[in-house]
Amino acid sequence: MKDYLQRYNGKTITVTGSSGYLGSVIVQHLKETSANILRISRKSIKPIRGIETFIADIRDESCWDHIVLNSDIIFHLSANTCVYSANQNIAENLDSSLKPITHLINVARKKGICPTIVFASTATVYGMTSKLPVTESEKLSPITIYDLHKLFAEQQLKYATRKGIINAVSLRLANVYGPSLSASANLRRGVLNKIIRMALEDKKIYVFGSGDYIRDYVYVDDVAKAFVLAGFEEKMHGLALNIASGKGISIYDVFNKVKERVEIKIGGEVEIETTEGPKDIDPIETRSFVADISRISSFGWSPKVNLNAGIDKMINSLIKNHNELEKL
Repeated sequence: MKDYLQRYNGKTITVTGSSGYLGSVIVQHLKETSANILRISRKSIKPIRGIETFIADIRDESCWDHIVLNSDIIFHLSANTCVYSANQNIAENLDSSLKPITHLINVARKKGICPTIVFASTATVYGMTSKLPVTESEKLSPITIYDLHKLFAEQQLKYATRKGIINAVSLRLANVYGPSLSASANLRRGVLNKIIRMALEDKKIYVFGSGDYIRDYVYVDDVAKAFVLAGFEEKMHGLALNIASGKGISIYDVFNKVKERVEIKIGGEVEIETTEGPKDIDPIETRSFVADISRISSFGWSPKVNLNAGIDKMINSLIKNHNELEKL
């Protein structure tokens, strides 16, 4: 990781969605470099010493003049994160997902500046896959508006890269979990983190249906390191890459793993109960998914934190935060 970070010395790095769940972790990693860091936010956020914050609505093209002119690398994470709100308001999701990328490309073309873009995409662009693990060559069949717009964004970036306007790589993220300075704003995202919190609070954990669908969980610090690598690895330009652990586990089994780890840490008993899922649940929520990560691994990245260790780290983080709040 230190070798990765040294590549950023003297560079100017912009992070959209910098106050979000993943964005805040990436900023913490970049703080270990001597890079100039620019955080983009629509609203005022807590200042960080030595880091510039630019308050702007990235759906407005005018703000991209400042961003593009002052960025060597842009980590683009800002967007709607909710499948359900995207389906309910297609136009609004289009604005938040595609407008900023269109503006970025237009400004880069007009200014003759060619920044590197690392885009946070999603593994759900593959849709309802039947063959596991899933490689990047798998047919892309998004079944939600959210995933469709993510795919459109990937294609925009790939086209602009092919035309020499920008250099972009899209990272298709599996199920990201682990501690962050910012919790996910979407109640249906970050499920594993929420389950760990509920277990620590002695709340009953519910598994929808049989819980036999498979997930691929990847620790948030490992994901941040993948972004850092993608920011300087020129051979990734124009690619879309899976970012995952490459290992699958059923929902039922991972909830039981949380139960075991919490009981070891604090004692007591965590109760798990199966129940019917919400009637409005989208089919994408019940898919099974495991990623083939051989392509990103060929560039030197691999997940370092296994699931047991990652759950323990999340447990310890939540306990630490709770203890610190009690001292106030």
